Amino acid sequence: MILHAVLPGGIDDPAAPSGGNRYDREVLNRLAKGPFTVRETAVPGTWPRPEPAARQAVAEALSTVPDGETVLLDGLVACAIPDVLEPHATRLRLAILVHLPLSDETGLSTPEAAELQALEKRSLHLAATVIATSTEAARRLEQMHGLSPRNRTARAGVPQPATSHPGAGQPSTRRPGTVPTGTAQASTPQASTPQTSTTPASTAQTSSGQAIARQTGEPAPANESFAVHVAPPGVDPAPLTEPSPSGARLLTVASLTHRKGQDVLIAALKQLPDLEWTCTLVGTGPAVPELIPNVHLAGPLTGTALDAAYADADLFVLPSRAETYGMVVTEALARGLPVIATAVGGVPEALGTVAPAALTLGTPTDAAHHHGLDHLQAGPLHPDPTQPDRFEPDNLLPDRHERDHLLLDRFEPDSLLPGRLVPPDDADALSAALREWLTDPALRARWRATALTRRADLTGWEDTAARLTQILRTH
Repeated sequence: MILHAVLPGGIDDPAAPSGGNRYDREVLNRLAKGPFTVRETAVPGTWPRPEPAARQAVAEALSTVPDGETVLLDGLVACAIPDVLEPHATRLRLAILVHLPLSDETGLSTPEAAELQALEKRSLHLAATVIATSTEAARRLEQMHGLSPRNRTARAGVPQPATSHPGAGQPSTRRPGTVPTGTAQASTPQASTPQTSTTPASTAQTSSGQAIARQTGEPAPANESFAVHVAPPGVDPAPLTEPSPSGARLLTVASLTHRKGQDVLIAALKQLPDLEWTCTLVGTGPAVPELIPNVHLAGPLTGTALDAAYADADLFVLPSRAETYGMVVTEALARGLPVIATAVGGVPEALGTVAPAALTLGTPTDAAHHHGLDHLQAGPLHPDPTQPDRFEPDNLLPDRHERDHLLLDRFEPDSLLPGRLVPPDDADALSAALREWLTDPALRARWRATALTRRADLTGWEDTAARLTQILRTH
């Protein structure tokens, strides 16, 4: 099966790394090893405001694709040029992968945002398939653009079932439920093995938010029909970091733009002159924040240099004003780093939660050392009755081998998060969370333990590729 991919021109530019480019490259490499012959077209341009030459390049690329074949387009390109897509929408299967709604980029004027939103709406209604990278982003696209399975237009290149319950061999117009990050996908040894109705049940979200289980690939009930599919990003396995006793090494990895909120982080750090800390900002872009003492601007890092930056950190901070998912959150968790992030878009989905019963220290000696919990024992907690919601390390039974579970039922609500979520654009809230991290050894230990447990639930890029394979082959 041939898959044509239309991408931004800088997808492989190491000087300008981005989450969207990383996602595209990771999944396309895996799809090419599976059931698809992938033919890529990378189009340089000032996306999403392309010059005429860039628009013409996309038009020419689409015109060479034979009728009925599938084209996967990065949303940064496709969502801005509905007039270029329209002549091909009835003869090709257009699949648009939206990494960020165009109007969500910060710094836009109201007219600019409205214009981009209108263009995006037209483009997405021309697509046979729309894909987002988080559940929240998918539902928002549906709401913002009036997308639903019932209002999709039949097109020549896209076979349509005669009924709402198609027979064997007939594609369904119903959209599958989404799999929240951290939810186990069907076991897939290679991305080349698509998921079918015989795979284990996945977890889907109804429109009311209630989780239900069903066999992937079966027609969804009416209240489970979604117009936008979800394929969450994966994450590569990574070695655990070795935490420092003070937890004072802070790290942010993000492009330097207004949307990423480094200015909010600097404002928060200015409120901590009485504490010891260092903060490394990894990334490049036009919005270089004010550099204050103890803040280091590292520039764009990839490969071993980026790995070294993660290894030299105790806490990851993502102060974004908007995010569709937040891949760097799971990259930090893959290394056992707790995360303080803003509660925007798909970031809560990326951060995830941990069930109390799942949080363990494992082997009392090795786990405590490697997890940065040397000062804790592996026995059950006995909270101080005068502070029922606080984790007091001294209130542990002396027998380290009696139990290895941490009982979290009396912890404060965020104890089940591998870190904390704060409001966007709120330097005071971010500063308060950082202060608590830097001054509370018990909280640091709790977040580290939770991050390590969350780490075990993360899914890889093979899962993402398998999910995309399923979507592209069946919808």
